[in-house]
Amino acid sequence: MRKEQHAIANRWDHKRHGTAQTHEHASRQLQGSLHMLYVRGVIDQFELADADVIAGIAAKIGAELTIRTVSLETRVDASPRAGGAFYEALGWVRAEMAYGRWRAALPQAQPVLAMIVGDMGISAAAARHNISPRRARRMLLEALDMWPNFYADAVKRVDAGDLAAMHAGLL
Repeated sequence: MRKEQHAIANRWDHKRHGTAQTHEHASRQLQGSLHMLYVRGVIDQFELADADVIAGIAAKIGAELTIRTVSLETRVDASPRAGGAFYEALGWVRAEMAYGRWRAALPQAQPVLAMIVGDMGISAAAARHNISPRRARRMLLEALDMWPNFYADAVKRVDAGDLAAMHAGLL
């Protein structure tokens, strides 16, 4: 046990921050393909965050299509957030609108979604969709560059009045 700990300490003694055990654990974890692109410098931190937002929106849209169960447990929420549900709904409408328009603007959505939502590597997505890895990489970078503009446009277009009108139409 002590020899193993000593070997771990020697393996990570060049790191200035974090413990040797933390670095050892992180080295054994499988990182996502987008995270690896970030580590290699292909995408920056903002593009990585945008990809995470896009994947979250796509997952939530997909989750709405599944069968759900009902919880009959009592829920008590005494927090002082007035209108929290309203702003959450407003944010969701904006995100869904941005995602729909962004996806429609992509020349080929499937390879890009495979890389962002499916966490597939560039080479694997390129092979699956019969495109070159260079083209797949370019498509991913262009799609991530487009996202902030689509999201900002959705924020400008959808306001509280639009959401209230949408809710009134549902009732």
